[in-house]
Amino acid sequence: MSNSTTVPATEHLTIRAGATFRELLQRSTVDYETQYINGVLCKMDGTPVPDSDIVPEDYTDCTAILELRDADTNALLATLTTADNTITFTESVPGKLDTIVLYMSPTATGALTAFASAVGQLELRRPYGDIERQYELTFSYSAQTTAADPPASP
Repeated sequence: MSNSTTVPATEHLTIRAGATFRELLQRSTVDYETQYINGVLCKMDGTPVPDSDIVPEDYTDCTAILELRDADTNALLATLTTADNTITFTESVPGKLDTIVLYMSPTATGALTAFASAVGQLELRRPYGDIERQYELTFSYSAQTTAADPPASP
């Protein structure tokens, strides 16, 4: 169980209309304050954090939702959720669901209303009831210019 409020991670993602959107998100925690020095995760005394101190998130028995909203109008563009498997959890190492997978089919990305910028907050419900905002995401949109789908694989 979490002892403190989760600070959301931030990411920028691009949705390409008519193409599969699949993003894997991973987070880890360390049980003490850290800082980045020249791109290296370090303790506050400046020494690098040992790999053994880094604990991957565990999403076992969690549920999640992400509402994709137009950044200018706040219009709802799409909803991703564990209820319809547009958000799933997977293992990067055996035995621990430590990766969030966001998914939109080519049909779904092709059906999106074009936007200049969009935002989404990925909120997660832990099995003990806590709700955490894991990510604050920004999105850009790339319009589809290809009129035909690629041919099927042989």
